[in-house]
Amino acid sequence: MICLGKGGERKIGDYQLSRFACEGIQHQQKAIRAHGQVGKEVREAIQRIGGELPENIPPAEHIKQVEKRVKGAAPKIELDKHDAGGLLGKSGNS
Repeated sequence: MICLGKGGERKIGDYQLSRFACEGIQHQQKAIRAHGQVGKEVREAIQRIGGELPENIPPAEHIKQVEKRVKGAAPKIELDKHDAGGLLGKSGNS
C-alpha cells in the first residue's frame, strides 16, 4: 500500500527486477547525481566570479509575446502530405 493525499491509500504491484535491470537503473541514478553535481558546480562558479544566476536574468521577450509572434508568422516552408509523412510519424507510402 502507498499513502496518497488526504490520508488515502492504494495498493500497487510489486516487481522483481533482473540484475541487468537493476544495473541499468543504478547507472541512470549515477548519471542523474553527476548532472546535479555539475549544475551545482556551475552555479558556484557563476557566484564566485560575480556573475548573474540564470533565474535572475530577465527574458529578452515574454513567452506570451513569443507565442503570439510564432502563431502569426508565415511558414518558411510548405510540405505536402507525402513530404510531411516522416514528421507525422508515418511513412511516405501511407
